[in-house]
Amino acid sequence: DFREGLAAVRKGTEWGFIDTSGTEVVAPAYSRISGFSEGRAWVYLDGKCGFVDRQGGAITELAFSKCLDYEDGHATVYQNARKGGVLDYSGDYVIAPSLERLVGYTEARGLLRDPRSQYYFITDRAEVADGYYEEARLYEHGLARVRQGDRWGLLDRQGAFIVPPRYDNITAFEKGYAQVRLRQLQGLVAGDGTPLTDTTYESVSYLGHGVFRLEKGGRMQLLRVDGTWLLR
Repeated sequence: DFREGLAAVRKGTEWGFIDTSGTEVVAPAYSRISGFSEGRAWVYLDGKCGFVDRQGGAITELAFSKCLDYEDGHATVYQNARKGGVLDYSGDYVIAPSLERLVGYTEARGLLRDPRSQYYFITDRAEVADGYYEEARLYEHGLARVRQGDRWGLLDRQGAFIVPPRYDNITAFEKGYAQVRLRQLQGLVAGDGTPLTDTTYESVSYLGHGVFRLEKGGRMQLLRVDGTWLLR
């Protein structure tokens, strides 16, 4: 599959990249490679990984045991499978590989899991950003989904709850809205914590083109992301 105009191709046991015309742009030389993300791809050789640009130029040395895709200008890397760190877009360290149980890093916040299997966030200075949670997801659109007890809520970048833990589940955001579930019923919440709908629907799904489909009592309703009803 093509990602950012380039696709992985194998010649014998080695991998490289071609463009949409089929022209080889990075000669096959690696044992494993990823698709491109933000103009960077990770590549493996002799059990070590690093990053290359779209022309095959080295962004980093092949010095890591595991590399994750670039996201928001940063990539998470590991040494010896346990020590996690963060690279900036130039391949320089934001945080050197020194963190145990680093899950990932987005929007200038790292997510870690401590030995008690509790989750917490750190800043780009590796300082603890806020409290501990039974479960958590990486930041997206300035918000993080976290679970305290058996309820999910939403944190802002300062670590304050904009949606207190009160839902059975909160999905990833789609077009600025997250699906929430409470007592088997669903609804939609905006990125600022404002409910777009109440939590009374049996089914909620995103159809595309800025339209959500909601079902209640066997009836289908269509809601635009601006809050206006297309069908009710």
